[in-house]
Amino acid sequence: MAETLQESLSAKTFLASWRLYADELDLRAGQANVRALEEALSASGLDSIFNEKRAQAAIRQIEDDKMAVRKQVENAQNSRRELDGTISRLEHDRQQATGDEEAKRLDSQLEIAREASACMEDNSGCGREPGSCHLRRSS
Repeated sequence: MAETLQESLSAKTFLASWRLYADELDLRAGQANVRALEEALSASGLDSIFNEKRAQAAIRQIEDDKMAVRKQVENAQNSRRELDGTISRLEHDRQQATGDEEAKRLDSQLEIAREASACMEDNSGCGREPGSCHLRRSS
């Protein structure tokens, strides 16, 4: 009985070692297939296009661009709020103006502020291409 048990364990060990060997052969065949595909990809020149590092770098660049645009939008919104406040203040000052000279000066400032406001709204006040407003403040 002990001999039969020992032969059974020996046969199981032998079978397991052959299964392991077969798995190693499958792994080598898979690795050879991967190498062949990588070489074909490299030979075609497409390896530079289908590169994971390149894709990750492009994704990071897009995220950086999105953050930069968000900052620009926030700055534009802040400028717009300041301009709206200036227009409101000038309109109030214009209503309170007593002299003709002061009223003309305030009218001129109010016209410039309104034109700048129109410029910020899709540049409709400028009659120019987007982003080319002639009333931009110099930094």
